[in-house]
Amino acid sequence: MKKVIYFLVLLLFSCKTQEFPPKHADLSDREYDKYCKELKEAREKKDYFSEGVSLCNLKQSPEKIYKPLHKSIIQHDTLCYKIHQYQDFYKLNGFQVNILRSDTTRWKGLCIECERIVPIENYYEKKTKEELAYQKKRDIAKSKLDTTLFDKKLIALLAVIIEKDQRVRGRANLKEKDRRWSEQKQLDSLNLIQIDAIFQAEGTYPRLQKIGYDQLMTPWYVLQHQSSSVIRRKYQHFIEDAVQKGDIHKNSLDNYRQRTFEIEEKEHRP
Repeated sequence: MKKVIYFLVLLLFSCKTQEFPPKHADLSDREYDKYCKELKEAREKKDYFSEGVSLCNLKQSPEKIYKPLHKSIIQHDTLCYKIHQYQDFYKLNGFQVNILRSDTTRWKGLCIECERIVPIENYYEKKTKEELAYQKKRDIAKSKLDTTLFDKKLIALLAVIIEKDQRVRGRANLKEKDRRWSEQKQLDSLNLIQIDAIFQAEGTYPRLQKIGYDQLMTPWYVLQHQSSSVIRRKYQHFIEDAVQKGDIHKNSLDNYRQRTFEIEEKEHRP
């Protein structure tokens, strides 16, 4: 009887260790608990893509990360569009998702496998259609806005802020970017002060009905370019509120949260 009990305890323990990998030294307790919860939910739903992402966030070996990722694109070929999208972001903006950063060689292999399942031309065709549909929807919504209600002074101020935000970033010359990056950091700090003042005056993220589409994302860009997780967390609720009201797309909030977690990971490294 004692042997049976011992065997059951050992079995339960081994299952638990398989379910939740050991905590990596670079992860905080909060991050570890969050990613373990996501891993558990992914496995319960047999969501292999989310399982791979969770294992990546838990800093597991590339072999463990990419095994469920390859299973996911076989199970749901539509996920290939997501892989193509991540690769597209990387080529255009240098944006690297964690799974790409974990192993660039395996990432290339995953992209090749995705292209076999869903040709890259199909992705770009779908992307073009979505962009045209979004632009059409935006144009219709824009035509319904009452421009007489616009705050022209606020719009002008936001236009100045976005110019400063892109003054160095928007330059194609990489050498000039490196040389002037300290200037851009100063501009980012000054922009944050002005955006904070706008938030305080408005009591919320500036509404679409008040500033229109042209400067709607300016506060988001200023916050997205902040490199302190404390600052980013402080202002995140303004973006969440704008998403809830339908002024900003949820993808912008997802990208903001993802970058915040990446910054926090760097801050916690010894």
